[in-house]
Amino acid sequence: MTITGMIDEVYVWTWKRIRIEKLEGKNREQRELKRTEN
Repeated sequence: MTITGMIDEVYVWTWKRIRIEKLEGKNREQRELKRTEN
């Protein structure tokens, strides 16, 4: 694998992880809001 290929792999993997963490954070916040409303 070339160096640029390795950089692309790391970039994509990091981007996916950040997106997943953001989605999980949003879901957690929504659950907390629902809990405080009830």
